[in-house]
Amino acid sequence: AGRGVRRDPAVSYMWMLLAAHAGDAGALAACELAEQRLCREQLARGRELAERSQTLRRPAQSASAQA
Repeated sequence: AGRGVRRDPAVSYMWMLLAAHAGDAGALAACELAEQRLCREQLARGRELAERSQTLRRPAQSASAQA
């Protein structure tokens, strides 16, 4: 953990998921290890945070692209 930053396994898992999604093989291995060690609630929260992050990073679609 960084200085002044509270340890949060769910947030750590979120960053691992995002890195794995971007193609980082080491992060994929870290995700697999985390999935064995974290509780169900921490994993669910990490997935939710990762999904939100991906949603926020996607460019907004124009009205014509949605039609």
